[in-house]
Amino acid sequence: MSKTLNWWPMYNLLTHLRDKSMLESTNELSELLSIGMLNNEEARKLYEEGCVTLRLLAHANPFTIWRIMQSFSGKWSYEEMHAFKIEDAMALIKKASCVYMQNKRAERGMQKRKMAKSVCK
Repeated sequence: MSKTLNWWPMYNLLTHLRDKSMLESTNELSELLSIGMLNNEEARKLYEEGCVTLRLLAHANPFTIWRIMQSFSGKWSYEEMHAFKIEDAMALIKKASCVYMQNKRAERGMQKRKMAKSVCK
């Protein structure tokens, strides 16, 4: 509304505050956002529904994820609401599983390097 009234300082202030609040909230969502298939709003909804980690998302039931994503129907248009199919939920779970496993391998590699350094000292 402030943009349509040409209240640019108010518009800029509100945009800045919105972006700042999104940055602060993304800290808890960073793991879910690391998959690259979710925006902040979708990650927040999954987080609120109990998928708080990649591990939980990777082991989730595709129909549960599909149902959660369908709950956006009030905010999406008809086409967008029906665009998220069960195959999309399965792809999201597969991607979460891949990223989770990559993170786990990287973590193990770091632990091995730390152990090797401590043995060499």
